[in-house]
Amino acid sequence: MNYTFVPSPEHKTLVEAAIKLWNEDDVRGLVSRFYFPLILSKRMSEWQKIENKVVEKVSKLPLAKPLKEKLLCFIRPVGLQILTWVDFHDNRFSFVTMLPDEFFWTPQGTIDKKKTAEALIKDESLDITKRYKLACIYCLKSDVDGLWNNIPEDQKKSFYSEKDPGDVRQQGLVILWTYDIKKEVTKLDNMIAKRWRKCTPYQYAFEYAALGGNKAATEHFLQKLTPKEREESLVRTAGYVAKKRCGSVSNRTDFPKEHYTDVLCFLLSQMNEEQQAKVFRSYPYEVLKCFLDWPWQSFFMEMAKRMWTFLPEESYDCLLRVITSKAKVVDGYKDYNYQKLFGEFWQQSPISYKRYVINECTDGSLLSNLFEVEDRENITLIVKDATLTEKEELIFSDIGEDICTRLIFRGNWNLVRFFVGECISSKEKIIELREEFKERNSRYYSKEEFAEKEDTWNKFFQLLDDLIQKDDKKRSMEEENSSPAKRLHSLTSEQLSTSKEIFKG
Repeated sequence: MNYTFVPSPEHKTLVEAAIKLWNEDDVRGLVSRFYFPLILSKRMSEWQKIENKVVEKVSKLPLAKPLKEKLLCFIRPVGLQILTWVDFHDNRFSFVTMLPDEFFWTPQGTIDKKKTAEALIKDESLDITKRYKLACIYCLKSDVDGLWNNIPEDQKKSFYSEKDPGDVRQQGLVILWTYDIKKEVTKLDNMIAKRWRKCTPYQYAFEYAALGGNKAATEHFLQKLTPKEREESLVRTAGYVAKKRCGSVSNRTDFPKEHYTDVLCFLLSQMNEEQQAKVFRSYPYEVLKCFLDWPWQSFFMEMAKRMWTFLPEESYDCLLRVITSKAKVVDGYKDYNYQKLFGEFWQQSPISYKRYVINECTDGSLLSNLFEVEDRENITLIVKDATLTEKEELIFSDIGEDICTRLIFRGNWNLVRFFVGECISSKEKIIELREEFKERNSRYYSKEEFAEKEDTWNKFFQLLDDLIQKDDKKRSMEEENSSPAKRLHSLTSEQLSTSKEIFKG
């Protein structure tokens, strides 16, 4: 499998259009004044206001509606590239104090961080120590050498300690490059053994860079490894990268989590099939989850085909939940058609995986998420693979009744009717469901509380009564069609003539 994402001409065009909108002066002004609240939810809420302005610009473009909808799928991910870049370089390290005059972009729609760093380093208005750090982190060797020579001697002390490298309070790659320039890399051995594990300085740099989500440095230091070091580090590091992408713990100096899939794909591209299989066997869930990051989603199903042998059923269930949670993003801000991906993932999965998920449906949030986005198609796929007993157990479970209740109070009667119709096929069970909700209401509501909601509940009970009457009519018609007189009446003249001849005989 080729782990290089080659975007289609349409993808490239949409990326270019999204970048152009984010580069307009009024948007850049808002981004340059954006502050970073400590609480992530508040940060995203504030960023949403800027994003909404760009979305508004899309609505005013003279484009056909289908093309606008496709472009909207690129607005959020392109904008988040800018947000995460500024967060990492400015807020975490104070590398820069303003937006670059120009971001360099890849055809995939991600910021080319190495080229952007190269441009920043040439900006002499920036502090030289900040430019030196940038050069070290992105492994721009010629810039590292030149900048080091021009740093004032008193400022070099913050990058170097003759006594103990462990006393230097800089990022690991900055320390390594500094000692490399001074031809004193061997002095790092004790520090590396304490901070990492016993390994060579270049092994440390390679693993440190990969686990920090730094693709540029990962590529650079992989080329520095001996065949033995490469054999020791490559597979192990790839697995840890996938695991760290899916974990909640990160270091302050780590790149944003969305960068880790780029690193993982690079590492996989450097392996043979046997090495790749080792990674997949140990981290099937983590690897697949990485391919839900933009813009790698188009690789997800191809990766899934390679993963069935290794993927536990419970991990399959978890991945479905991740996909549905991504599909819950407000319409117009999605970065991919996750509902379509869910359907493909379900349909191509082994039957044992489907059985596991169906058995878990009454205990989890999967169906709740699908109902949140009104995804009838995928709900039908799941229910279609369930037995009649399992469908009934589902709608009578706490999860099923909670889904019904939420739909009822939103006034989404079409979905209520759809859910009941998919799970119940007999008049007797509909009556049982009606009585179950009446008894449930008596447990959960006081008379006063129920009185406030009585009209809504009466609409629900009327809907169930209508379904009961519909079932009565259906049964009546079936009985009428099955009566001897009806069967005789339905015979054609030719059949009737033949029957008479038989009776005469």
